[in-house]
Amino acid sequence: QVVAEGPTYQSLGEQAQENGALADLTRGQKNEHSTWCIRLRQFGEEGEEGRTRRYGKRLKSRPQLVVKATKEMAPLLMSFGGRVNLKSPDCKLYLLEGLNGREKMLVRMLAQGPATSTIAPVTDKVMRDEQPLNPIAAFSLCNAARIRKGYSILDPFAGSCSILLASTMIVPDCKTVSIELASDKSVNREDIKQDFLTRNLKPPVSMIEGDSMDAKIRDKALEAINGGPFDAIITDPPYGIREKATGTEDPSITQLVRNIAFDRKRGSRLLKKGGHLVAFVPCRKCESEDENDDDLIYKELPNEDDIKDAGLKMTNLMEQPLNSLLSRWMVVYLCIL
Repeated sequence: QVVAEGPTYQSLGEQAQENGALADLTRGQKNEHSTWCIRLRQFGEEGEEGRTRRYGKRLKSRPQLVVKATKEMAPLLMSFGGRVNLKSPDCKLYLLEGLNGREKMLVRMLAQGPATSTIAPVTDKVMRDEQPLNPIAAFSLCNAARIRKGYSILDPFAGSCSILLASTMIVPDCKTVSIELASDKSVNREDIKQDFLTRNLKPPVSMIEGDSMDAKIRDKALEAINGGPFDAIITDPPYGIREKATGTEDPSITQLVRNIAFDRKRGSRLLKKGGHLVAFVPCRKCESEDENDDDLIYKELPNEDDIKDAGLKMTNLMEQPLNSLLSRWMVVYLCIL
C-alpha cells in the first residue's frame, strides 16, 4: 500500500498523518500495540555515491541513512503506540527511493505470501481459460483486500477462479465462493476444484453458475457462508464481455456497487462493514491533448452517489499500463456503513 509520496522524508510523514493511512497504529486505535519497523531501499541513481548499485530483495541501505530519515519523520513515528521490532514486526514500513518516475515513497506491506509460481501457474492448471489472470495480479488483488485468517471471500465474476486460488494460497482457512455466468461447457467447475485439490488447498465452498447481478444468485452465495455477509469481494470482471452479453451500457463495477447498495437496503448485506471491494477496471489511454488519463478512468467507475448509496469509500486507485492504448486500474473500496 502506497501511504505517501513526496520530495522529502518530512513530507512523507506529514502526508501520512494527514491522510490517516497509518492511523490504526496510533495510540487509542485498534492496532496501537502492534510492533513495527521501517526500512530504506534505494534504487538506481539514488544509491549511495562510491558504492555499487544493488537491486532486488536483498538491497539494503546503511543504518545511518535510516536514522536520518526517521528523524525527519519523527512526529509520525512517535504517534505509534507499539514498540519497534526489527526481527518480526506486525507492520513493516518501507521508504523507497529511485523508482522510475516516482518521488520518495512511504509504503506499507499488507501481506507476504509464497512465490507466485506456486499460486496458480497457468502451465499446470487443470482448468485453463482463454485469458487467465496473471498469478501476480491475482495475488496483488488479494493483498489489497487485506485478507486474513477466517475471511469469507466472494468473486462475482470468477472465471477459472484464479483470484480465489490465490486467496486460499495466502489464507488456507478462508471460505471462498465463486459466481460465474458461463456454463460448465466453457468453465469446467470440476476442473477448477481439481486445481485446488492438487495443491492441497480447500476448494470454494460453492461455485455458482449464474449472473451475479441477479439478487437470487447473490442470495445463494450468502447461503453458502451461512447467510453472510462477505469479508471481501475481489474480482476481475471480463472487460466489456458481460456488458455485450446482457445488453447494458454500465460497466460491471458500477453494476456491482449498485447491487451492494440494493442488498444493504433490502436487509441482505453482501459486504461486511469494514470489508473491502477490490477490482480491476479497464480504461483506454488518452488519445488527444484534450483528454486526461485520470478523467477517463473516473468515467469507468461508479459515481459519487452510487458509492455513497453502497456505503463505500474509495481508498486506493492504481494504474497498470497494459499497452500503448489500454490500462487497467486497481480500485479499492472500504465498506464504511
